[in-house]
Amino acid sequence: MAEISRGTEFLRITANVEAEGDAVRAAGMRYIQLPFYATLTSTMEPADPKAGALVEAFLEAVVDPANQPVYIHSAAAHRASGMWLIKRLRIDQWSVEKAVAEAEVIGITDVMREFALNYVKLHPRKQ
Repeated sequence: MAEISRGTEFLRITANVEAEGDAVRAAGMRYIQLPFYATLTSTMEPADPKAGALVEAFLEAVVDPANQPVYIHSAAAHRASGMWLIKRLRIDQWSVEKAVAEAEVIGITDVMREFALNYVKLHPRKQ
């Protein structure tokens, strides 16, 4: 197993965030925990009023050169794949087809796919 000397790891919702953070820092990485749940209202806005701020914090963190390389995970990969889908569309400007195909390989769920695509539609890339 390769030793990890730097990087950033975040997104996981876990029962023991402190222990996970300690383990990540002990491996020489920065730990950012963004407790995120993807649920939508009937108007397709995030049900959690903090969701938009969490998405924006995620996007800022993953493009920050000081955080490279970035390791992203969630318990079942659906949050990680959904946030990565938003990044691919808003930051990397991938096509929807290419970005969704990648997210499906990672493990996106229907709810997270819907959340991510609607988030990008409602919050397009700032020029």
